[in-house]
Amino acid sequence: MKRFSWLGIFSRLGSVLRPFRSVRRARLGRAQLNIEALEGRLVPAAVAPGAVWYDGYDDAQGQRLGVTVTLKNEGSTWLEVGGGGGAVTVAPGTPPSGSGGSSSSLSVELSPDGGNGTGGSSVPVVPAYAFSVTGLQGDGSGDVTWSGAAESLYITATGDVSSLAISGDLFVRAGWTIGDLSARTVSARAGQSIGNVNASDDVGELSAGTTIGMVTATDAIGVVMAGTSVADVSAGGNITSISAGTNTKAVNAGGWLGSVIAGLDVGGTVSAGLWIGGAYLPDAGPDDNQAWQYVTYGGGVSAGRDVTSAVSASRGIVGVKAGRNVVGSISASGGDIWWVTAGGGGVQTPATNPDPSLNAESGGWTPYAPGNISGNVQASRDIHAISATGDVQGNVSAQGGFVRGVNAGGQITGNVSAGTDVGGFQLRQLDDAWHPFDWWMYFNG
Repeated sequence: MKRFSWLGIFSRLGSVLRPFRSVRRARLGRAQLNIEALEGRLVPAAVAPGAVWYDGYDDAQGQRLGVTVTLKNEGSTWLEVGGGGGAVTVAPGTPPSGSGGSSSSLSVELSPDGGNGTGGSSVPVVPAYAFSVTGLQGDGSGDVTWSGAAESLYITATGDVSSLAISGDLFVRAGWTIGDLSARTVSARAGQSIGNVNASDDVGELSAGTTIGMVTATDAIGVVMAGTSVADVSAGGNITSISAGTNTKAVNAGGWLGSVIAGLDVGGTVSAGLWIGGAYLPDAGPDDNQAWQYVTYGGGVSAGRDVTSAVSASRGIVGVKAGRNVVGSISASGGDIWWVTAGGGGVQTPATNPDPSLNAESGGWTPYAPGNISGNVQASRDIHAISATGDVQGNVSAQGGFVRGVNAGGQITGNVSAGTDVGGFQLRQLDDAWHPFDWWMYFNG
């Protein structure tokens, strides 16, 4: 399974978000066209690699006035740029006639020893469209509309980025909203919302200040984070983490699923073709202590209020936790369940006039009613702990192993059964590719 480090890419792109202090003319010998007035209309301009485009007009003294938006071409290919009023339209471009440029790639002459020089072969640079847009009309300006095919596309904008679809790799960073995205690989960050996302390969990282739409990947999904809600998420391979400030919907991983976290409700079914929670390292051996020590461990499924639907894994489940109720069934058809807990959550009400000298968490706390586990909990081998501040209403069944403990603040009305014994415990051999916790290898001796 491939691994990506999108954070490094976005860190590099982030530097281009800073406001431009000045607009410099292109270096002598480089062709550059800016927006020009033609019969009261703005026409697109060809923008060379490394050049800066800006709207507006020149007065009689040659001073540029009325600039509302700027674009810097960060890539190795020409762009066609138009727009105004704080927004731009961008497409693949071609150099103007006689410029001597290439619209598809740049070449670097390499000497026989691999350095720059003469006498070497011409090595084409892989073309990549990359640009940054800065709006000068206040918050939210600096919008981008892209049209055209791209093998790879990097966009940074201070405003909105409209919906787009390419066949290659896509990286988008917007100060406000991002529309629907479709590409081979996708990573995106938005200050506000992100629309639906579809990747024919992987989704690396998605983060939004408010909502994220449906997310689908043929292979893996990395980290998806939304300030409010996330719609349905589905991957043919692994999913590292899904988190939302309020609610999530259905989450389905064909492989391993690290964690699903909701500030309020995990509001749809959660399923995995392998394990839920823990760490999955198919390329590391069970005794590679350094690899298992520094990998990220997922916590399973966690809701600040309710887990409303079924949670299932074809192997094991580290944990399912709800601040109030666990409503759906919990099943691990090929392994163990470590814990299922319900209750103990509540609603924090901020103080209306907080005293700065007091703790920042001062305010009202209203606990939820005692939490219940309503659905059945079933594992093909062991169940370690079931706990509810209210009732355990569903059946608890460890078909091939033990049930270590079931506790309820109210009543246990479901049946509790085990293949070996109830109340016992037995150490198990570690899986080669998966560990439930970072300390589990030491606990198992």
